[in-house]
Amino acid sequence: MSGKILWLAVSGLMALSLLIAACGPAAAPSTPTTPAAPATPITTTVPSKRPRKRRRKRR
Repeated sequence: MSGKILWLAVSGLMALSLLIAACGPAAAPSTPTTPAAPATPITTTVPSKRPRKRRRKRR
């Protein structure tokens, strides 16, 4: 019986939190900022592939 009450309370809190989030005020629009150019260019390296292991043939 207490398990049913616990699940009812949890589901009620979930529904209430969704309702509050949906009806809350909209987020204030922020002013877009331009990112500063980095002093050195960023380079990415692609990891090298490991050689494949050869499988033994079944007899």
